[in-house]
Amino acid sequence: MMHKEIVEQLQILLINLQNNKKHIMQKIIIPILIMIISLTSCVNEEKLDSTPNSGWIEVDGDTFADTVNFDNGTYDIPLKLSSATNTNGIEVTYKVELVSGSIDNQSVLGNKTVMMEANSDVAIIHFEPVASSYYYTLKFTLIRTDDAEFKVGLSDGSKPVDFTLSVTNFVNYNGDVSAFGDTPPSYVTQVGREDATHFVVNSLWGPNFVAWTQGNNPAFFDRFYNAGVITLNPSDNTLSVAGDYVDAAGSSGTYNPTTGVLDYTFIQADLFSTGFSVSTTLTPQ
Repeated sequence: MMHKEIVEQLQILLINLQNNKKHIMQKIIIPILIMIISLTSCVNEEKLDSTPNSGWIEVDGDTFADTVNFDNGTYDIPLKLSSATNTNGIEVTYKVELVSGSIDNQSVLGNKTVMMEANSDVAIIHFEPVASSYYYTLKFTLIRTDDAEFKVGLSDGSKPVDFTLSVTNFVNYNGDVSAFGDTPPSYVTQVGREDATHFVVNSLWGPNFVAWTQGNNPAFFDRFYNAGVITLNPSDNTLSVAGDYVDAAGSSGTYNPTTGVLDYTFIQADLFSTGFSVSTTLTPQ
């Protein structure tokens, strides 16, 4: 029986009670009838508002950006389903676009899909970072599902549908150093090619260089890496160096585009009480 019909019949009953002037019964029955109407209305409203087979999908997590190196393995971006029962499975379409840098392998870009299996409220975008000549940043955006009952995000923008991933291209280089007319310890460091004219170097002189200058004092081992950026002038393959403990005005060097070798010299600054010259050759492994 529909709610409208129930209300109409209850109203007729009330009229009959009033006509018969059954005041005592009226005092008892009327409150009961009012409560029944109210309960019927609440049940009806609950049926109208509850939609267990619809909801939205969003990117799950506390942060929505990250940076990884290309060789770190598969990167997972979790998705979650909110306010819904997923009985049949949901195919989610997302877009991968390049937002900065450049990427050699364009096949990772474009529209992709991931499946949220039936009776599950989670799905994972598995992304395999690819090696590239330079750094690159990608944006993953959820754009639609294959079921109109399941949206991506909410129209007010309160639910995250984007994730940004920056990918670096650090590889190992062997470092050979000279300073004070002597040979400090050789080392291995990571070098990344940020773009066509910038190399990012984890250590410009080695992690134990400062310990070496102090008679191999163990208190200084694996400290004062002197991270830096080497800038290439592509017109003549000359270099300039900037770093944590570098006087950039006193730096110079050359780059061999065939072998990838970086040769540079800089003046130490800000760590020791006096400046001195350090020369390093970085050779890709």
